[in-house]
Amino acid sequence: INAGLVNIYIEDKTTDGNGLVIERVDGDQRSALGNVRNRQDQTRGRSQLRLIPGTYELQDAVRPANKAVLIVEP
Repeated sequence: INAGLVNIYIEDKTTDGNGLVIERVDGDQRSALGNVRNRQDQTRGRSQLRLIPGTYELQDAVRPANKAVLIVEP
């Protein structure tokens, strides 16, 4: 995706409200950017972040082995 404002939407059928953790990855270093959570007793949530070029990792807050990589281009 391109750098700039990015909307991230989730749908969590468990309704546990823990959502996703978003980190910027730079070599061996990680910087926490925030998280996306669903509202209590709801399955959906969203967050808007301004991302700069780089690599980002999104992972389940409860199950960190469940993850995805997001690459942001200039």
